[in-house]
Formats: sequence, C-alpha cells, structure tokens
Amino acid sequence: MLKGNRLLEAAAFRRGGQRDSVPSVSERRPGRAIDIEWFKARLLHCRGKITTVISCWTDPGTVLVLNGNRQLELRWHHRRKAVLYASGHVYLEAVLAEKKGWREFPVTSMSLMVFRREDLAGYLVEPFDFNVQ
Repeated sequence: MLKGNRLLEAAAFRRGGQRDSVPSVSERRPGRAIDIEWFKARLLHCRGKITTVISCWTDPGTVLVLNGNRQLELRWHHRRKAVLYASGHVYLEAVLAEKKGWREFPVTSMSLMVFRREDLAGYLVEPFDFNVQ
C-alpha cells in the first residue's frame, strides 16, 4: 500500500510490525480507544492494495481487520474466543485440519471488521474506501 507510512504518521501511530505482513500499531495518546470513523477517513488518502490486521496497545481488546482488494481468510472458535487469519484458505486448512470447533468466517471485500475481545460473535462490519490500484 502506497502512503501506508503516511497514514500511520497522520494517525500518530508507530509501526510495530512489517509492511506487507502483520502491522501492529501503537497509538501515542495513552488511554484512548481506537476511533474507527477517524481511522476510516484517513484510509481515503491511501492507494494500492490492502488487507491488514491492526491492534493498538492502548486498546488491546480491539482488533481491526481491513479486507480491501487482497485475499483474506478467517476462522473463528467460539469456545476459545479466538480468530485466526491467513492470506489463503490452504494455510488455515493445513493448520486446523485435525482441530474441531473452527468455523469459516465470512469476509467481504472493502470491509473493516472490528472485533472486541469481550464479544467476538458481536463483531462489527463497516465499509471503507481508498484508492484501489
């Protein structure tokens, strides 16, 4: 994604992971929850391809999953209260082949999913937009 670093800087986030991998960003304003609408507005300035998972150290119970225009597969386990993701279903199938209780999770393009630890099943899905290339 082009301008990804600019997005993180504008959001006052520090990159804690690798680009094209699993970025974990830390908000520099302690004690604040992730402002979803504010973040979505800044995505409009980005262009390219995006699918990413974002966490915030000051809001550790919330995880954002952006599924733009790249492949993303999710599986979830209700009893374990866990969500797993990969860039393709073959990876998750290989890891979870013998495991029970993991279910496919519907993922649509150009969506922002917000998971909260206390209620994974009550996740939010919101559309977002950016300059697809």
